[in-house]
Order: sequence, then structure tokens, then C-alpha cells
Amino acid sequence: LLAGCYRMAFQLAIDSKCKTIAFPAISCGAYGYPIEEAAKIAVGETLAFLDEHPSFTRVVFVLFDHPAMSIYQRVFEEQVLKRTRSAS
Repeated sequence: LLAGCYRMAFQLAIDSKCKTIAFPAISCGAYGYPIEEAAKIAVGETLAFLDEHPSFTRVVFVLFDHPAMSIYQRVFEEQVLKRTRSAS
């Protein structure tokens, strides 16, 4: 469901001819979705989208505190490293 939310948001951005988009930590507040898992989904969907739409300029994650930012940053670095290794 969460991955589909990101895919739909990206599709709406493309349909609206947007070049940038910003996301909060979707479902991690009142819904209590684990932030580690949410970050993996958010970053994975974002990287997949950017692979398919290289002209898209910017994706921003607007997070509520430093620990959340640290988790998203770590997950991003892990996923980029994983992609780099699998491409070699």
C-alpha cells in the first residue's frame, strides 16, 4: 500500500508536469508505521522512479526530526551502494 502511494504521487507529478516533489515520512506519524521500513519503501520507490524519469529534477523528504533524517539518509546510502555493487 505504501509503495503504491509513492508510485501514485510520482505519476500525479508526471501528469502535472512537475519536476520536483516533496514527501513527509508517509504513515509514520498517527498510523505508526515503522520508520525504518517506511524509509526502505520510500527510497526504493524514489530510486526506481528516478531511473525511469531521469529528467525529474528533485525529490525531497521532509522529516520531522534528526533521528528520522538519519534513518532515511542511512537507507538511501545502503540502497545506492547496493545498486552500485549489483551494477559492477
